[in-house]
Amino acid sequence: MFAPAKTPPSVIDRLSREIKKASTDPKFVEALAPQGMQIIASSPDEMAQALREDFRKWGDVIRDTGTMINQ
Repeated sequence: MFAPAKTPPSVIDRLSREIKKASTDPKFVEALAPQGMQIIASSPDEMAQALREDFRKWGDVIRDTGTMINQ
């Protein structure tokens, strides 16, 4: 889940708590499973770190392979 830039930290904290709560609700998890979705509840800092790692990894793949997007 993402929030707009400059969202107040208090709102981010509340969203994080509520998402973690939902991620342990069996009915919620069960409803997402048929769509192939898996919930991974992490902190905002953990999410930011995961995104940085993905950007770096996939950026390297794109540069190394010369992949281009036709627009």
